[in-house]
Amino acid sequence: MDYNITPPLNNTDDEACNALRNRQRAIKDFLDDAGLESCRKIRISGDASHRRYQRIFDDTQRFMLMDSPVDKEPVLPFISVCSMLRERGFSAPEIVRADMEQGFLLLEDFGNTLFSKFFHEAPIENVELVQRQLYFEAVNILIALAKQGLEPPFDSEELPLYDDEILEREVNAFADWFLPEILTGSILKEAQHSWKLLWQFLIETADLTPQVLVHRDFHVDNLCWLDDRQGLKRVGLLDFQDAVRGRFAYDLVSLLKDARRDVPTNLQAQLKQHYVQTLGLDGSAFARDYAFYGAQRNAKILGYFVRLYRRDGKPRYLAMIDRVWNYFLQDIQHPALDDVQQWLNKYFDHDARRRVGAMVKLAMEELS
Repeated sequence: MDYNITPPLNNTDDEACNALRNRQRAIKDFLDDAGLESCRKIRISGDASHRRYQRIFDDTQRFMLMDSPVDKEPVLPFISVCSMLRERGFSAPEIVRADMEQGFLLLEDFGNTLFSKFFHEAPIENVELVQRQLYFEAVNILIALAKQGLEPPFDSEELPLYDDEILEREVNAFADWFLPEILTGSILKEAQHSWKLLWQFLIETADLTPQVLVHRDFHVDNLCWLDDRQGLKRVGLLDFQDAVRGRFAYDLVSLLKDARRDVPTNLQAQLKQHYVQTLGLDGSAFARDYAFYGAQRNAKILGYFVRLYRRDGKPRYLAMIDRVWNYFLQDIQHPALDDVQQWLNKYFDHDARRRVGAMVKLAMEELS
């Protein structure tokens, strides 16, 4: 979640305007019922989902309002995972008030304390130190989650399994959305088909035995530093509603191969070593999982970013494609993903790879 004030919506469609007015009226009633009718409100920019946020505050109190259309983003998963995390001693926002039918949650506000904000505001001479400290804090949260494993209440039907169906659906976004930007005609159809068959095999033969709660979007824009708390509670967790039961490696991939920023290579190595050694994991098996989930996740993201542009009119995500593409190229260097490397060599010649860079240029032009 990015804590920036967004510009007002440009409403030109009558139906959309009416729906927006009805939604705003329902939000007002929700806040009035909570006794917050006189509070000030600031719209906060959301993420790539349909959720929207407002900061609600006066001189003595502050909250975060989550507005999540129930037909697109039901709030029950957020409530369920939030309860699980809080019961286990992690800092997830307290839910002050909920309207599940309309998709409104009034949440504890962790304030402007995102990890990424500290990186931006640190003096240049201290950036490296601040990054190191906060990234180690983030990895220690993942270690704590891993040590708790999937004992109750994490091992419940309320927390879905990160199974082959979900993994295939995600990675196939690369074939359905990214590839048509690069390839055309019969080559496109052939590449899409072979990609899906390849990943079906890789996922079917992978060890998907669940080990831990997987946040699925664990990065520094979803982590807050809560200076007035101790231990695990010093790190506030956000946007965890898509959590599943999955493998150790996935959230570490999310953290260290962040689409929004580069994590120094030496720091990545130290953090991976800290994670593996502290948990006593098999290093080679973890490296295989790390590459597998890295390739799967980054291929998914490439597809999602194009979809956000083509379907949802959000070109800003294309600006991050170059970084994510390079992550993907790194991931498939692992011997376990040699078949993906061969697929890439077959379908991505020099011109195709050049068109990947052209997408980033297009994004810059549309954003300028």
